[in-house]
Amino acid sequence: MNLLVIWILKQSSKIKEKLLELFKGRTVIIATHRLHWLNNVDYVLNLEQGRVSDFAKVVEFKNSPSV
Repeated sequence: MNLLVIWILKQSSKIKEKLLELFKGRTVIIATHRLHWLNNVDYVLNLEQGRVSDFAKVVEFKNSPSV
């Protein structure tokens, strides 16, 4: 199991690259806890306990104290 996790971590940049190619020109909803995806989106919808707690442009979200 540890080998699989390491392989996925090493492949994650390649996977992200391919996904971004597929996303071009489309509206896509990404559910993630990894903040590096913020570099590739226009808006952020933040959920807390299953409810929307924040909706903002990425620039505004990155500058907010909740990040």
